[in-house]
Amino acid sequence: MNLDEKLPLLTGVDYWQTRPAPALGLRSLFLADGPHGVRRAPSGTSVGFGDALPATCFSTAAALACTWDPELFAEIGAALGARPARSGWTCCSARA
Repeated sequence: MNLDEKLPLLTGVDYWQTRPAPALGLRSLFLADGPHGVRRAPSGTSVGFGDALPATCFSTAAALACTWDPELFAEIGAALGARPARSGWTCCSARA
């Protein structure tokens, strides 16, 4: 990739979507966030504070660690992975 191909990838189409690079075979990715669940803004031009769509929320990692329950972590991981997939999102920056 040359510099002209790299630079547009440093910014997004909006707050939640990356820029595509069709010539390089890169499609646009739709992102969601949520360190304790999955949260998404109603549109790409909204940050999503106060007007976010319904979210999936879990206890903090520190609180969950106190349970010493690896099966619980596996269930939460599965739920965190399933929600973006059901919603058609490309990526979710939630804990693993």
